[in-house]
Amino acid sequence: MHPSHFRRPLFWVLVSYILLLCLLKSWGFFDRLPPLDVAHHAPLSFVELKGAVSDFPRQRAGRLEFPLQATSLNGEKATGMVWVQAQGNVSLFWRDSVTLTGNLERIPRTNFWRKGARSLLRVNSPKFVAIDISSRSSALQSVFLIRSRLLKIFFDSFPPDRAGILCGVVLGEKSSIPRELNQAFRDSGTMHLLVASGSNVTFVTGLMFLLASWVGLRRKPALLLGVCAAGFYTLCAGADAPLLRAYAMTLAGCLGYLLDRDSGIFQGLLLALATLLIVSPESLFQVGFQMSFLAALSLVIVFSHWKIPSEWPRSFRYLAALFVASLAAESALFPIMANTFHRISLVGIFSNMVVVPLTEVLMGMGFLLFILAGLPGTSLFHAGVALTDLFLRLVEFSVRFFAGIPFSSISTSGIGTGWSLMYYGVAASLWVFPQAALRWKFLGTGLLFSALAFSMAWVLPSRPEVILLGNFSPLSFLFKEPGGSTFLVGSGGPASRVAQNLSHWGTKELKGIFLPSLQKREEKLVEDLAEIIPIRALYTPPTTVRGHALDRFQETLKTKNILWLQGWPSVVSLGEAQITGDFEKGFSGWPERDRILWTVSWKNCRYTQFDIMPSRNLNECP
Repeated sequence: MHPSHFRRPLFWVLVSYILLLCLLKSWGFFDRLPPLDVAHHAPLSFVELKGAVSDFPRQRAGRLEFPLQATSLNGEKATGMVWVQAQGNVSLFWRDSVTLTGNLERIPRTNFWRKGARSLLRVNSPKFVAIDISSRSSALQSVFLIRSRLLKIFFDSFPPDRAGILCGVVLGEKSSIPRELNQAFRDSGTMHLLVASGSNVTFVTGLMFLLASWVGLRRKPALLLGVCAAGFYTLCAGADAPLLRAYAMTLAGCLGYLLDRDSGIFQGLLLALATLLIVSPESLFQVGFQMSFLAALSLVIVFSHWKIPSEWPRSFRYLAALFVASLAAESALFPIMANTFHRISLVGIFSNMVVVPLTEVLMGMGFLLFILAGLPGTSLFHAGVALTDLFLRLVEFSVRFFAGIPFSSISTSGIGTGWSLMYYGVAASLWVFPQAALRWKFLGTGLLFSALAFSMAWVLPSRPEVILLGNFSPLSFLFKEPGGSTFLVGSGGPASRVAQNLSHWGTKELKGIFLPSLQKREEKLVEDLAEIIPIRALYTPPTTVRGHALDRFQETLKTKNILWLQGWPSVVSLGEAQITGDFEKGFSGWPERDRILWTVSWKNCRYTQFDIMPSRNLNECP
């Protein structure tokens, strides 16, 4: 890659556009709800919502889940994305026009916010789902049928855990993988292999190109056929950010070839990034989008500047390429893994060298099974299943082996913006190390922006921070004072999960816990959590617990030196900040039955639980 790539207009226009988006993000532009968004009407019971299914519906825990792009609410025009949970078995296709009747809820800024949804619709029965069959596209219907056929073949042929691996490798559908195996993929640094991305698109394009060339088509028609097949696969796999980025790069590269122009893969990456950010600017701040582009960027830059000696044996060159690719991708993703997931894999470089080749074989075997299942007779299909199962076992064994190595992954509380910028400056200078001019420019730029970030953090006054933990049920978040004191608001599930979240965010002591009630699960949370981390105070509403259970719990609190206070419904002041727990429909006298709405106040701003994001400094009113 020539240094002139970094002086071309497209590069600087794109950099300027990204900086503008970051500025708009800091002003809260992307966090504001449009005037007609459905979320403004929540909570609302028994509403009629019309819209289009915007992603493949998925069955989870006996219900169907999918995002819906709303068009009307109770007969009036409405917009916004709504996450739908429909009970029972409903046959829906991607892009179906539907009319749903259910209960509308506002949801905190958790996983569903990252998917674009601002509210939740609960549909209690299939009879409340009306589908407009006439709106179905035959092309999209065929895409859905092929995807469904693939999933059925995989789950009918393999146990659930190995079927989940194959679905993840081929289609990026990993929801059926058991939690323990999912964690093993994370700890081994191979989780990205369960996401359909650039390697999948490249595989489909190349496979169709080779097949078309084999039957006698010329190179350009064969390439067009490969691009069409890759587009069809992109739709089958969900058309999310990694796939769209890869397909946009494929289109740019193929268009350059068809026009007899050497556009270069770096230019294709920039074109893909520009296209996706113009269509969906807020995707820049989605973690999956960032990881996808940073990994691709690191690979493009590294392989453009570091050349593997051609005189090496082919097997050595292949292993060296795998090592360099793993090292480049891991180096690009380290700050995101530390700041977002608070856990980094120390064995990812080596595990990918083993697992990546195996998943490439599985990708081909998955498509082969689809073809064999349609042929007469079963002997070839059963042979394919046996061979595929062998590779699935190898992948599962390898993932568990690397995840089981002591200190295969470690938890971290994040490294912050300044250190992240410094890290990327050093990393980029190593990616282009053979070119001295670029090396020093990247290093200097990273250090300059890092110094600017540190200066701003030093000059600007310290502010509290709210950090959302886990999903929206049960709701819990951390409130961190500028002085370092941390409060846990909400129960947040079992103590082990809460302790893990606290560790991720660098919390070594809780100044207090705010609980919505004092049922047995809350008591157990406090007792178990006190064995792991010091707790100074417990804030609860008036409790209805009496007798020996209350006496025993009080003794436990005294033993752990935990002060028990009736913290609310009255307001609890914490310096300049306040935490309030309001009963949504008034206090019934039984807090165990009442729904709580949490509010954090800082100076003249109020942040309800719906304004709290996964991590947010209280520097502006929502």
